[in-house]
Amino acid sequence: MESHKDQNQSKLNVLFGDEIGSNEQSFLHLKFTINKQRAHFQAQKLKQLALNQVDTSSSLVFVLPCIEENQDSLINLLESIFTSSSNTKLSTYIHPHHTEGRLAFQTIKNQDKVILVVRPTGDLADIITGQIGFLVSTDQTKEIVTNQENSVVIDIKSINTFGDIEEWMQSGDSFIGALLKSFKLDVTLNIHQELLISVIELLEALDPAFVNSPLGFLQFFTNFNIDMQFAGSQELPDHIRSGLFSSGKFKNGMSVAEDVSEADKTLWRGLAKYVEPGVEIYLTLEDTIALSIETKLPAFGTHLTRNIKLEEPAAVKQNEVEAEAEAETEVEVKAAAVEQQDEAQDEAQDEAQDEAQEDAQEDAQEDAQENVEDGQDGEVQGTEEAQDEQEA
Repeated sequence: MESHKDQNQSKLNVLFGDEIGSNEQSFLHLKFTINKQRAHFQAQKLKQLALNQVDTSSSLVFVLPCIEENQDSLINLLESIFTSSSNTKLSTYIHPHHTEGRLAFQTIKNQDKVILVVRPTGDLADIITGQIGFLVSTDQTKEIVTNQENSVVIDIKSINTFGDIEEWMQSGDSFIGALLKSFKLDVTLNIHQELLISVIELLEALDPAFVNSPLGFLQFFTNFNIDMQFAGSQELPDHIRSGLFSSGKFKNGMSVAEDVSEADKTLWRGLAKYVEPGVEIYLTLEDTIALSIETKLPAFGTHLTRNIKLEEPAAVKQNEVEAEAEAETEVEVKAAAVEQQDEAQDEAQDEAQDEAQEDAQEDAQEDAQENVEDGQDGEVQGTEEAQDEQEA
């Protein structure tokens, strides 16, 4: 990296398990950039992705892979978060901002993707503009943002999928133990120290707890290069293991809690069903900040809904009910057809028996008539012979 005075150029690499190389099955790539040119470039890229149907200069954009037959269902699910108070935790927070004019949204279909664009409006847009102004409030920071690409990059990789993690959890492993069987974290900083401190102060103002986060401590370290490797979670120091494994926070990993409302269960089941792996998330603010998150997390939906997978989403459930009804109707129709066929066969057999009886009766009557006639002929012949004998 090109060296600048007061530039924090640092690396942190942590590996659990064997070296991953190009064998990654799952990854998450996050890049946070403070640079006008980069932010403008990202906004233009997203505008094209949204088919030029929406302004993306200050926006949060979700790129959701989704097969064509599920796209309308996914869009209806997303729109319900904004347009109706569906009693989900997410909707309870977002719906008022939408109805009161602080958030606008739009969904766009683009081939095998659904694009959700969320834009701040009204007083929320003013607040964000003010915060960005605070971030670049000095002439020095304005120059830094304009002329230097300041970035924080976080890469997470694994040779395993969430399907593998689920299998290990079902076999008795904890989520953390299963996750750290193969896990690689790379953090790369290339950011002016003064700007980094301004970002951390801004984040602390939004959430005071950020000061105790790992990223919060970065302001106290510059130009470090740390490389750590562990065979597995069992090699972690005892105090770290105790914090990770004794806490109930990670008991179910990243899955939705079992005690959430039915509305929340329906929402998360639907998202897990309709959204395919490969989600991308972009945040662009005022041609200053560009955040991009790219993922490939196979079977993440299965893990997400591991505690609430007993029922399907309402739409899916309705489809199953309709399918069952159609199947029952088909069975009934087939049964009725078989019954009609049996009745027709019975009628045909009865008709055949009646015809046979009638034919037998007619034949018997004809035979009797012939016998009577034959008897009469014999009597006449005998009389004539007797008369001939008397005459002789």
